[in-house]
Amino acid sequence: MQNTEELRDKIFLLLGKHLIRFQTVEMRLKSLLKLNRTIILENKNSPLVIEPPVRNQTLGGLSTKALNSLFLLDSVEEDQLIKEGTNTLRIDMKFSFNLSENSHLELNSQLQEFVTDRNFLTHHFQEKFNLSKLAECQQAIDFLLELEKKNKPFLDRFRPERFFTTVSGDGEPQSYFKYFLFALAGYFVWDYFNKKK
Repeated sequence: MQNTEELRDKIFLLLGKHLIRFQTVEMRLKSLLKLNRTIILENKNSPLVIEPPVRNQTLGGLSTKALNSLFLLDSVEEDQLIKEGTNTLRIDMKFSFNLSENSHLELNSQLQEFVTDRNFLTHHFQEKFNLSKLAECQQAIDFLLELEKKNKPFLDRFRPERFFTTVSGDGEPQSYFKYFLFALAGYFVWDYFNKKK
């Protein structure tokens, strides 16, 4: 039989594990949202990079922003003409993932549940479980293990490091995302100078 102190140590390990996962999803959402950016080059000045403001946003705000700008129901054609100076190169990078209505609803539901679970652990966990009582410590452990099972399918699905990644014969993943961005930027530069001729 374990004593209260040992159970509390297990609770703290499980809580830490959950909080790291919540932060990981938050960081990944920020990284994905920052892919949508604008780069402006004027004459010989340093490039101006405009990224969406995500630094101080919470997981709830980030998930809403991601659903509205990254994970879309239908593709949206944007025909915007932006007046720039004659010696200006502007590159607008917009990444999005078109989802069916069911996939979008499922992702929305999973994100909202994930945010709710995070808020509960962060703000209300100690209100619900009195960690000085043996029985409630065991209930807290059971709750955290159940929460881990509940969120596993969402966390397994949400792995953006796999975008533009292949696995070679030696089993090591190889990301081609940087090369894709360089090729994309090269294309825009080539297109810009080709139109000037």
